[in-house]
Amino acid sequence: MTRRRYPMWRAIVIIAHLSPIAAAIANPANAADKIPPKFFGVWGTELIATKQCRVAAFPHDASLLVKVDPTGMEGTEFGCKVRSASQGRSPGVWTFDMDCSGEGIESKTTEVWKTVQIGLNTYLVRTVVSAPYRAIDVLMKCK
Repeated sequence: MTRRRYPMWRAIVIIAHLSPIAAAIANPANAADKIPPKFFGVWGTELIATKQCRVAAFPHDASLLVKVDPTGMEGTEFGCKVRSASQGRSPGVWTFDMDCSGEGIESKTTEVWKTVQIGLNTYLVRTVVSAPYRAIDVLMKCK
């Protein structure tokens, strides 16, 4: 049996096609690209919406406020950084895998987010589906 030799140009073509894959594995997407801009801002529970739900109130009156930025979310004594994100099948639904920490506890969570417009207010429906605890939060976007 004779050994088949491939011309050098084939090796170059194969390497050229595999280089973007290798780069993506070596340099995964930055977390800043993970959370879509529609989620950015300061959000508060509806209980404080009429009094303290102002962007300027964060972090001073942050007990019931949460700030979402490109890298994750933070609130009083807790924060979550996005590991990965994927758009759901339903329009506007996103799933985030996050690394969270607060009050000396670290956890990994899977969360499903969607914004809903009701009248003049925008709400963030945040469902924690995988974590040490499960929860559904409804937060109103602060102005």
